[in-house]
Amino acid sequence: MAKINVGVIGVGAIGNAHLQGFELVKDKVNIQALCDINPVRLKEMGKTWNVAPEHLYTDRAEMLKKEKLDVVTIGTPNLYHAEVALDTIKRGITTMIEKPMVVDMKQAAAVKRAQEKSQAKVMVAFSHRFNPQNIAAKKLLKKGVIGKPFMTRVRLAHNGPYPGWAQSDWFYKKDIAVGGASLDMGIHAIDICQYHIGPIKSVAAEVRTL
Repeated sequence: MAKINVGVIGVGAIGNAHLQGFELVKDKVNIQALCDINPVRLKEMGKTWNVAPEHLYTDRAEMLKKEKLDVVTIGTPNLYHAEVALDTIKRGITTMIEKPMVVDMKQAAAVKRAQEKSQAKVMVAFSHRFNPQNIAAKKLLKKGVIGKPFMTRVRLAHNGPYPGWAQSDWFYKKDIAVGGASLDMGIHAIDICQYHIGPIKSVAAEVRTL
């Protein structure tokens, strides 16, 4: 069986995490191409993941035009998730978008329309679903061990991103990160709630900044 050719757009801390995942299934996946606007980081990551210089790009349009990719994962800052995803989805490429998928409902609608038109497979990288505790909880719920759940509560703590956590501190730039901790990490809590007990029917919220 032929290996799946993968391209990664945005190879900072998040993109590197995607690449580490592909390394675990390297018998099935070929890391074909990398793209990042930072040429120094791009070169370093090319060496780390054994991607030849001719498959390293600072322009995603060039990469998508030249490379024959089965899958693209997006590890850019939040603000750019939608525009990059639209480029890959419109080409019919299976796309994994780092959470959050988008930063507003207008972008969400655009991604949804593009997917419906192209029929490309699209996944949001909600990695917490694959944590051992959540996998175990899902199995217990499916078996009906605790009966039919009517409420779920999630508490989430995170020690970063602290300055220096990544090569770029865009997490602290509101115009790029956009939604702060609620959008970047709180979205995990919302996803896990839905993953365990089903779609949200109504919403109420109280938010404070410490």
